[in-house]
Amino acid sequence: PAPRLPETNRLALLFMLRGRLELLEAWKLWLDPERDKRSPRISLYFHLADRGLAPDAAIDGEISALSSLPGFRQVLPTVATGWCELVAAQVALLRAALADDSSTQLFVFLPHDSVPFAPLGVTLATLMGPVLGAPDAAPRTRICPAGVRGLDVPFDCPHGIEPHWSRSLLLKHHQWMALNRAHASRLSDPVALRVAVAIFQEWYLGEPLCSDEVLPLLALAIPEAILETERLRNATSRDVEPPHLIDLPLYAGATWGLGGFEAELRAMGAAQECILYAPWPGCHMRQKGGNKRARSPVVGGGLAPQERDVLIGELARQGVLFGRKLGMAGGSASDHMQLIVSATEAVGGGGVLPIAPHRLLPELDIATTATWLKWGLACVEAGVPLHFQVAGAIAVAALAGWAAVAGQGIGPKYMKLLFSVYVAVHCVVFFLSVALFAEYSLLEPFKRLGRVAKAEM
Repeated sequence: PAPRLPETNRLALLFMLRGRLELLEAWKLWLDPERDKRSPRISLYFHLADRGLAPDAAIDGEISALSSLPGFRQVLPTVATGWCELVAAQVALLRAALADDSSTQLFVFLPHDSVPFAPLGVTLATLMGPVLGAPDAAPRTRICPAGVRGLDVPFDCPHGIEPHWSRSLLLKHHQWMALNRAHASRLSDPVALRVAVAIFQEWYLGEPLCSDEVLPLLALAIPEAILETERLRNATSRDVEPPHLIDLPLYAGATWGLGGFEAELRAMGAAQECILYAPWPGCHMRQKGGNKRARSPVVGGGLAPQERDVLIGELARQGVLFGRKLGMAGGSASDHMQLIVSATEAVGGGGVLPIAPHRLLPELDIATTATWLKWGLACVEAGVPLHFQVAGAIAVAALAGWAAVAGQGIGPKYMKLLFSVYVAVHCVVFFLSVALFAEYSLLEPFKRLGRVAKAEM
């Protein structure tokens, strides 16, 4: 590690790389103002996932290049990660940065193909500046929720969730967030991680998301009382009894819609701000022909270089501070710096950009009647206890059956036959689900109510 830094209000950039920082020249030029600073304002930490896969000479050369950057602090020992599973690297980077410098107040995750969209001074003023009405408050955590297709992100946006999906998926978010020191400490807390992993294994296995798209927010959302109970038990991760999702205020707020979810995020001290742009297909008006099954953003965004440069300028003026998979504006580091300086010099006061968009990228007034119906039914399902749902469904079915017979729409004999077939089919499906899918059967609601013991895997 580099020598201990002097006390100041610092920003840590936590890079999760594969084998190298792809746009190194742009970062060199962006960080150049730090060379003349007696007290650096930025600290850089790196994790190289492919460190053991590339030739030693190549890795040594990359580490040498990274260490020449102003603000460089550490290249961490490599921890096990994979596609869709970056939490181990996130935690390792946070723990290293927290231990290395007690004055760092904000921690920003960045990928290997990222590039800055605003000059260094503007980025620092925007991220580290005082909150309106609370000048002494710590920098705020910024989280970018995935969004709901057809409600607040476009219909074809692959990273969004469907309006009728489980309400627990509203906690899905992008990996590239900014955490203040308190939230960084929480995400690196072993007990919080154990409980978050237990919740993930109970409620999210088999869902269409990555662990790194929900575990961080789960760890932040767990009430302190639950963590204190776990600390007193001194349990290992295998012994953790996961709390019900409804015990998390963030999920409880989400059950009845976006408003409750967003209010609970604010109560946690987290803002909905998407400070890093990724060109997911179909998630922006400039990108046509979205693909809901896309597993990653599109390199270049499907744009011509001139269109790409215009988009970078537009995003910078909206408060988006970083981007990925777009390359450098103009094709060179100097052209890129010239564009982002020009794009941001006339925006905001005191060098502070507007608050970043709350989704990537939000669209208003796009919801259809069908979307609202799906969303409303999902709200009812999430907000009404299971026994009330069952009782209500039975009452409606009984009333409908009585009305059909009484109105001579169907005879009593055929009604009994229809009922018998209905019961038989459901019994077959139920027992097949138990036999074939021990952990995902129709017994799951009873397991979650504690009425049936869970199978040991």
